[in-house]
Amino acid sequence: MRRERTYSDPRVIAFINEHFVPAAVNINHLQRQADAEGELFRTISWQGRFRLSYEEAKAAAPNTEHRECHQGQYVASIDGELFGSRHTADPDQLLEMMQSGLENWSNRKTQMTKSAVEDVNRDERHVWTYPEDGLVLELGCRDLVATTDVPEEWAFDPHNLNHVWLTADEVREMVPQDVRQGDTFDLPESIHRKLVRFHLLDIVRGETPPWPKDAPDRVPLTVTCTAADGNSVTLVLKGHGILIEQGDWCTQPTRDSVYRRGEMCCSIGERGFEPSILGHATFDRTNQRFTGSRKGVCSSRLGNGALARKMDEDLITNPSWSQRRQNRATAFRFIFQWEMNPPEDLNSEFTEFLTRLGQDEEYFSFAIELVDGVIEKIEVLDSIIRELVTNWEFSRIAKADLALLRVSLYELKYRLDIPPIVII
Repeated sequence: MRRERTYSDPRVIAFINEHFVPAAVNINHLQRQADAEGELFRTISWQGRFRLSYEEAKAAAPNTEHRECHQGQYVASIDGELFGSRHTADPDQLLEMMQSGLENWSNRKTQMTKSAVEDVNRDERHVWTYPEDGLVLELGCRDLVATTDVPEEWAFDPHNLNHVWLTADEVREMVPQDVRQGDTFDLPESIHRKLVRFHLLDIVRGETPPWPKDAPDRVPLTVTCTAADGNSVTLVLKGHGILIEQGDWCTQPTRDSVYRRGEMCCSIGERGFEPSILGHATFDRTNQRFTGSRKGVCSSRLGNGALARKMDEDLITNPSWSQRRQNRATAFRFIFQWEMNPPEDLNSEFTEFLTRLGQDEEYFSFAIELVDGVIEKIEVLDSIIRELVTNWEFSRIAKADLALLRVSLYELKYRLDIPPIVII
């Protein structure tokens, strides 16, 4: 979202169009791609983010086994000589870097000829084009209005765009030749797998890794023919499921978070998505192509994971909240942190945690009572949760949900001075 604001700045657009040939690349593949395109990109990026000389970068470029992230913005010649680099979402900083890069252009040491640029080796696996005579669907992903306060950097219309590509053969395979009104059938396996693994993802804040290979089994997708009039076939696509994956993803705190860098990084071991799908499409049997298509997916995020940072939204306290509400939120936050990274010295860690919130211990006396009580009664609380969980394993409960359950249950069971309706 911040990138969108950067590159929609009229000054940035005008400067790039006047002085450069722009290129946008997907670093997830390119930074480890074993061909001339990958080597050119790494030659540039090694000079930028990692301060290597041009000669050193050329020597390092063939290495595809590095574990570094090469994301950034670069100004370079077509044979990889770097003139400027930055990794920023600030349009002023980007403009400053591009202007500096343009000034360095006149002192360049290299200049490849056009014929040499055309004659390069490219890995065919990474030469992507639209499928000929196929179907390309635009996919938009947008967060609904948040029920909690979110950082300013996320409050700017959170959304992202992607595309679903289907080949001509896949399009024809989707609709049986003899389909009649009332028929219900499953999506072909290849299309089902593609949609579930690579497109039922939370991509609002970035490129999320695909689901595991067994993911399609957990989200059945069926198609029903609602009308078949001559050459026109009307179809309805429906599906629902729950996608859960265990892992070890790095999720850094936001700039205004009370957590320091590293306290939450790689501490989230689960991500989830619960999609409900409804789609309508019209198919032309004569020309074997779709003439109209609308599909919608509504989903809840479960837990957290790479780029799916719902957790950070839930951990924010608002100064306008009452003192009691801030105390509850603080207890929840610390119980979550305690579960993920148990400190050696609980008291000193909690004291430091409260200090970073900008209030003294007296202000957070209720939070201290809750944290001490939850940790003291943790075995009793967890045994109750285990008894109440149905069709789910205790170990698979998202850590944020578990922290919330523990704090709430402690209040319900041991703080009889608080009305249940207040706790709930």
